[in-house]
Amino acid sequence: MSSGFFGFFAHAGVLRALERAELTPRAVSGSSAGALVTGLWAAGLGAEAIEDELMRLERDHFWDP
Repeated sequence: MSSGFFGFFAHAGVLRALERAELTPRAVSGSSAGALVTGLWAAGLGAEAIEDELMRLERDHFWDP
């Protein structure tokens, strides 16, 4: 999975599509936002749980105005 702040929404969608197709990767890797998503997935969170967590994120979780 690639980097890019809002990329993690797309990454979660890719994982959801893989889960729906019953395709389980043997390994995953990512950088930046991709590392966040693949790390959560490798830790055992499903795509739906990852999407739920990502939807709770707000800008002030990352930037201090």
